[in-house]
Formats: sequence, structure tokens, C-alpha cells
Amino acid sequence: MKKYSILKKSSILIVVLFFLPLSFASLVSQNEHDLFQKALTKERAEGNLKEAISLYEKVIEMTKDESLAAQAQLRIGFCYEKLGMKEAQKAFQKVVDNYPKQAQAVEAAKEKLSILLKAQSLVEKGDKEFKIRKIWEGPDFGYGGAISPDGKYISYTGYHGNLAVWEIETGKKRLLTDSDGSAWVNYSIFSPDGKQIAFDWQLWDTELRIIGLDGSNPRTLARNKWIQPTDWSPDGNHILALVTGADGRNQIALVSVSDGATRILKTFGVQYPERMSFSPDGRYVAYDFPQQADSKDRDIFLLAKDGSRETRLIDHPANDSMIGWTPDGKNLLFLSNRTGSAGLWIIQVADGQPLGQPELIKQDIGSIHPVGLTKKGAFFYGTSTKMENVHVANIEPKTYKVIGNPTPLSQRMVVTNFAPDWSPDGKFLAYRSERLSGPTGSRSVVISIRSLDTGEERELSPAVGGFYLIKWSPDGQSFLLGGGLCIVDAQTGKITAMVPNGYWGSWSPDGKTIFYAKNDVSTKSRPLVARDLKSGEDKVLVSGFVGFGAAVSPDGGQIAFTSISGENYVFSTLYVLSLKEDKRREIFKLKNPEDFGPIAWSPDGSRLLFVRRNFKENKFEIWQIPVEGGQPQNLRLSTTAVSPISIHPDGKRIAYSFGQPKAEIWVMENFLPKTKEKK
Repeated sequence: MKKYSILKKSSILIVVLFFLPLSFASLVSQNEHDLFQKALTKERAEGNLKEAISLYEKVIEMTKDESLAAQAQLRIGFCYEKLGMKEAQKAFQKVVDNYPKQAQAVEAAKEKLSILLKAQSLVEKGDKEFKIRKIWEGPDFGYGGAISPDGKYISYTGYHGNLAVWEIETGKKRLLTDSDGSAWVNYSIFSPDGKQIAFDWQLWDTELRIIGLDGSNPRTLARNKWIQPTDWSPDGNHILALVTGADGRNQIALVSVSDGATRILKTFGVQYPERMSFSPDGRYVAYDFPQQADSKDRDIFLLAKDGSRETRLIDHPANDSMIGWTPDGKNLLFLSNRTGSAGLWIIQVADGQPLGQPELIKQDIGSIHPVGLTKKGAFFYGTSTKMENVHVANIEPKTYKVIGNPTPLSQRMVVTNFAPDWSPDGKFLAYRSERLSGPTGSRSVVISIRSLDTGEERELSPAVGGFYLIKWSPDGQSFLLGGGLCIVDAQTGKITAMVPNGYWGSWSPDGKTIFYAKNDVSTKSRPLVARDLKSGEDKVLVSGFVGFGAAVSPDGGQIAFTSISGENYVFSTLYVLSLKEDKRREIFKLKNPEDFGPIAWSPDGSRLLFVRRNFKENKFEIWQIPVEGGQPQNLRLSTTAVSPISIHPDGKRIAYSFGQPKAEIWVMENFLPKTKEKK
């Protein structure tokens, strides 16, 4: 028996020793692939190219996988190219020299070398050098900005949603409007002479306005449900705009600068062009549009200014999106993923027709947003990342003091993990996850449901345009999503109910009612409403203008909400409403320039947690206050402005999201090829 025991132990030892090298090799392999993914996140999501290069170099040092090493070396070349550095050519040449058997990587490297050598040839012939350089980095640049025709100014949405301009040479920033946060600007464009800016002014509906570069002579041209200015006609007489009418249909329109008269060029359904641009001679409008009703891929069309005829300029299975015309009007720039990754392309156009095939100018340009081209042909574009992650903080249930340091929920390659909510039984945490995916670095949005016991996750992809709020139903069978309120099945992700004009919501404990803020355009108000899910009937609980919806107490007897003071549309007062007595109590009032974010109840109903946001200092923190009133306490947890807070049913953990948005502006110069003359 003893002999058998010794033999058994020896056999186990031999087996362990036999598999140990295999396990170690597997671990190393896993580590190097994880390191590659980390480098990819640094490059694509964070835009930290130098750190990405360092990580890719470590991958090459540690891996024996030639395919992975070749991909890492190729990415190093892409990073150097984005930095505008000559090391890019050396990096691509290493792919060719060191990994000749990796056909796909070698082919991509040779293509890049061809482009770089062509650019070098132009330099040697006396042409100006092709350059890409970063000119700005910060948190407050929006997608809707534009470059002035002379390349001296960039318009953007600034503090409190106001229209602002940034003078590139001096770095000075100026606000041109004076909104207190009740209205905001989304999009803006410069006039051909650069002396005026057209912009949308959004509140209940949208006004198309014009203002001087110095802030003078503001005036309103038109008003509609939605008006987005996209370009100014070369003669300065009209503004090209995307208009959405009361019937929900989208239209290409021309708005007269002199009197605001609007002429419709083309009408669509619910789909719409993402970008539109006048040709420099003013004869045509180029725009992109989905290839089919259910497709995310776009083609590019050319529409005569009078709407008389239309041409499909770019017809390709790939996703092709508009950028704009070259200054001479002979070429059109666009983005395309036809080679597997996002690239900058150009096609020659004459008399409304394409000439020849499109040509690639720059491959792997990444996820960008065009800011515009100057009269000299410099291309300005923005990149924006918002690396948010769900964090979990341990707290002492009685005092709500944070214990230790918060920990991030997921280490996966993400763009944003946001809007966490614990399940009613406390076994799962659901959150909104936005990820980079595919060769083009496109983004997908899902609901991730994480098991606290196993760490495993499953995903749902609900067919909604976007959502910023996730709330489990009391029975754990459904989710209430915010961003156009809807209810989806927690197993399938299918939509089971819609709540038109819903803004922010919360379930009653029995799951039969939802309480939400309702956008009422007819009265220009946002009342707090209770909806009976069975009958569909609404009951107004609080009129006026409430903030981030309602947070229902655990016993269902009270609702916490925020509301404005005065007429400045700043959510400055926190209230608790008793449903039985229909009475409200003031809990806490903020001073400007501050605002309330989302609210949450403690599981025992004794405390309220809320996001306190200070616009002036650009700070967002989680605070707590007793429901009976008193002085609030800062939990010293930084969060994002509208990140929902979720407290675990055991009262010992808080889930929230935190991250630093990062935006950059880049300029590409001396990249346009010489125009080929038509034979």
C-alpha cells in the first residue's frame, strides 16, 4: 500500500513536471497577446502613440510567434506615420526584411513604403514635405466644429454649450454666445470670407443662427425641429443644412442668408447624410448616404444645386463617407475602409461625373472626424476618445466612508464602460460597454452582464440608437434603458415597450410603474411623470423642469428628484416627494456654477447619493446626504457628469464610472496630388 502510494505520488509529479513547460509556454503566449491588445488600446483608443510603440517593441522582444511580431512591427510603422516621423519608413522596411514569410504584413508594409517613397520623391523635386502634426489636445473640442477658410480659427462648442472660437496661433479662446446652459450649440460653419459663423441653437427645437467672428450682429435665420448647418455656399448667399421636420423626415435644404427662406433639395425618411458639402463652383452638393435601408455602409452622391439631377459618385461595397472638396474643385476627399482599415482617399470629378478610379492618399488614418479643409488645402481633423471604466468602491454601510481604493471592473480593451447597475439579487452587474472592433477600429455598443461569482460576462445588443441608462427591473427579467426610454428583455435584448419622449427613468418596487422625466415640447417643460405600464396612462407628479429623472426609494413611498430654481434651467435643488402625501421636501440646494447629476438611494432608504458637478472647475464627484437633511459629505470619488450611481443591495459597494475624455486636433499638409488633366 505504501509502495502504491509512493508510485502514485511519483506519477503525479511526473505528470506535473511534464505539463509545467506547456503551461508556462501557454502563459507567456497569453501574456504577449494581452500586451499586444494593450498596445492596440494605447494606439487606437487613447492615442498614446509613443507608449504604444514601446509596448509593441516589448511584444517583439518576448514573442516567438512570427505572425504576432510582424503585426507588432507593422503597428509601430503606423504609429510613427501618425506622429509624422521619418522612422516610419524604417519600421515598415523591417517588416519586409525581418518577416518575409508573413505575406499579409509584408504586403501592407510595401504599400506604405510605396506611399512614403512617393512623398519623399516629391520633396526631392522641390515640393513641400508631406506633414501630419498635432496642434491641440484637450477636453472641450466637439465633433461639430469647423476650420476657418484661412486656417486661423476653429469653432467649437465651449463652456455651458456656447459657441466658441479658438485662435490657433495664439491659443486664445473666446465665447461668442452667452448661454447659461439652457441652450447649446452642436454644429457650426464659417462663411466663405471667414467673417461670420452659422450655427444651430438647440433647446426645445432648433434655430439656425448667424453671428460675426467678433460676436457682433447675431440673428436668427430659421427654426425647425432640427437644423444642422453643414456648409456655406461659395457665393455666401445660402447655407446648406440638414433639416428634420415635425413628421420625422430628413431633408437637404438651402437656407437664404438674407431672409431665411428655405428651399428643399431632397427628402429622405429616417436615414440622413452624415456630411454634405458644396462644390467650390457652387453647382453641386456632395453627400454620403446608407447604401440600403438596414446598412451602416455608405456611398457618396452628387446632387445638382437646383435638385434637378443626381449621380452616385462612389458606388462600392465598402463604407465610404464624405470629407469635402479640394480647393480647386477638381477632386473629392472621402474616408473608406475598402482595404481593411480606414484610409483617406481622393477621386477626380468633372461636370458632375467621376474621372477614373479613386486613389489612396493615407492608409490607416484611424477613427477621425473631419474639421474641414482650408483654401490652401490643409486638412484639419479631430480624434476623440473617452476611456471610461466602471469602478467599484467598498464602503462602510453606516457612515458611507470609502474603504481602500476603488478598482476598475474590467481590464478588457474598451472605449467606454458606463452606466452600471446591480441586479436586484446582487449577483450581477450590468453596464453599457462601447468597444473598438474590427480592422477599421469601428465601435459597437452592448449591454454587458457580469457575474460576480464567476467573472463571466454575457452581452446583449438591443436595437436602439443609443442609451446612457440601464436599470434592472425588480424581478430581474428586464432592463429600462434611457436615451429614448424603452424596456428590453434581459435574456434576449428584444424591445418589449417604448416610452416616447422619456428622458430618465426608475422602476417602482413592484415593477408595475416607471417614473421618468418627460420632454414635453408643446409646453416646453420636463415634468416628472408616473406611467402605469399595463394601461399606458401617465400621471404628472411634478410640473416644470426636472433634472435627471427620478430615483425611487426602496419602499416605493418616496421619489428623489432635482429641479431648477428660477428660469436658468440649472438643476440646483434636490427634493424628496412623498407619494402618499403628495408633498415635497427640499433636501439640498447648490450654488451656481454647479449642477446635480444622477441620484441613488441607499438600500436602507436613509441616504441619498448624488453626483455634484462644478462647471467652473470641471469636477464631478459623488456626495451623500441624509434623507432627513443636513450637510452633504464628499465621498472623494471622481465620476463622469451623467454616470448613474448604483449601490449594491448589501450596502457595502458602490458602482460608478470614471474616465478622462481626450480630444486632439491634427492637420495634414502638402498631401494633395497634382490634378490630372482630362484628356
